[in-house]
Amino acid sequence: MNANELERLTFEHIGEPFIKAALRSSFESRREAWETCNARFAKPEAANVRPWYARGVQETILTGAAERFGLDAIPEKPSRFWTHREIKSKSGLVVLTAATTPEPCGLVAKADYRLGLAEDSQQSLFGEIELGSQVYVLLLTSPYRGTTPEDHRDNGYLPGSVYLAWPSRDCRSYVHEINLIERYSDIARGYAPNAWNEAAFLKYVAQARRMAF
Repeated sequence: MNANELERLTFEHIGEPFIKAALRSSFESRREAWETCNARFAKPEAANVRPWYARGVQETILTGAAERFGLDAIPEKPSRFWTHREIKSKSGLVVLTAATTPEPCGLVAKADYRLGLAEDSQQSLFGEIELGSQVYVLLLTSPYRGTTPEDHRDNGYLPGSVYLAWPSRDCRSYVHEINLIERYSDIARGYAPNAWNEAAFLKYVAQARRMAF
């Protein structure tokens, strides 16, 4: 199975409507976390709380989207400190989880559940799909990095990037990735600040690309 076939299989089993909803979840969860935490906490505490708040909001949005589009949202507890939800296709062939990385399409921390999922799911990634096997895909969101302190102050609620990425078995690389902000720029444009002109938006799209930083 090559990268194009892998992408096609994922879209067939999870569906483009859910993938678009996943992109929106990255924008909406960060915006809600930014507004709520900045209003309730002093600056240092707000910065500490925002990622966790955004994670909870995003998991809630993804769970609702899964229910709307006929997917399963299954809670998992990879450690005693936190839980997450796996989004599974009806057939169980495709499994998606959300994660945050410091840069566009960065590598996730090697949490046990991710490594286990990758080892179990990607063993026949570039061969024939075997009966009972799964394909594991990550929804990756990175923080917005403003070019100036004022830019970050005004626009820090935006995600810096949103990717779908298929990890290798050891989670040390990705065998394929999709820049969702670039692919669905019409959706991303709807969340852009009103003050941005076309040049500013195109700069944002360019900065969302992998290795932009």
